[in-house]
Amino acid sequence: MGEKLFREDLYYRLNVIRIHVPPLRERREEIPHLSALFLREACDRLEKPGIRLTSDTLALFADSGWPGNVRQLRNEIQRAVAMSAPGGRIRPDDLSRDFRTNHRTAKAGPISGPLQPAGPLGPAVEALERDLIRAALERSGGNIPETARILRLTRRGLYLKLQRLGLKVRRAGA
Repeated sequence: MGEKLFREDLYYRLNVIRIHVPPLRERREEIPHLSALFLREACDRLEKPGIRLTSDTLALFADSGWPGNVRQLRNEIQRAVAMSAPGGRIRPDDLSRDFRTNHRTAKAGPISGPLQPAGPLGPAVEALERDLIRAALERSGGNIPETARILRLTRRGLYLKLQRLGLKVRRAGA
């Protein structure tokens, strides 16, 4: 008999419904929500109330490549809570050395044209986001799943951004 490591009939018995869950790096809009959930769970379990994540820590989480996916985020938060005092703040320096040295900054691709400060950061980021979404929509011919894939967002995340930015989708040829 050949060296099969998994019984084929068992595979088909278990393979009734397939669920595709994209990696965390493709669902960045969920990182703040997952971080809050994992922080609350760890604080409750370790009886350390009032611990908070700083905005710098959340920004670092948002920029990470998360090769360990959601479990890596959960473990990182649990470790930081275990090392923190009740009521403390978790700063980037409080995260594990492995995470700080091995995290990869997300790359959205090259930005064409010179970057000139044009005012407050919020509106500038919103304008850049709007331009990137419009370009991806144009490239995909208005196809939402393809646009979400190009931008590495979930469809729901893309719809939320479209709504927030007031963008309308026009399909090619319409």
